[in-house]
Amino acid sequence: GINAEYGVIETVCIMFFTIELIARFICCPNKIRFLKTAMNWIDLVTVLPYYIQFIADNNEGEALVVLRVLRVIRVLKLARHSKGIIIVTKTLAASVNELALLLFFWFIGVIIFGSIMYYLEYKEPVTGDDASKQSKFTSILQSSWWAVVTMSTVGYGDMVPETPFGKLIASICMMFSMIVIALPVTVIVSKFTRVYAKYKDKL
Repeated sequence: GINAEYGVIETVCIMFFTIELIARFICCPNKIRFLKTAMNWIDLVTVLPYYIQFIADNNEGEALVVLRVLRVIRVLKLARHSKGIIIVTKTLAASVNELALLLFFWFIGVIIFGSIMYYLEYKEPVTGDDASKQSKFTSILQSSWWAVVTMSTVGYGDMVPETPFGKLIASICMMFSMIVIALPVTVIVSKFTRVYAKYKDKL
């Protein structure tokens, strides 16, 4: 069947990747540097689930399910051969401080706006015909989910404020999120330009 054919193809590919990884480790003059390289660990993680599942004799279990999902990491092997992915990765590495600052302000905004929205929109649980009017802002955690969706400019629409003050806070939250996201973007774009100019001839 198709699954058996895919199994044969997977086995052949895993054998090839395993031999390649072992050969690179043996031929590498600096074993410590080899072990410190993130891409080499990614290569190991992509082949390891196959052998663990083989040793476990295909028994079902939560651990094996997780290992099967980890096979998706094989896609990251393409990063070794993609100039664009390499440039983006180096840009993100050079922009760690800006990204950390963005996440910090974003996290603070989620806590503040989520808490305010909860106290503005929370209503006592109701039953009967009025159950449809029950507010979805039932806890600070639920309100924080609304803040995450709003500040990430996704806007699912599953939770919306109904009170005038709630709508006002929602508007402020939207403007705050746009400012927080926009500020580091210019710095990241500038670093991307420098990284691209530096590595375009090397890649």
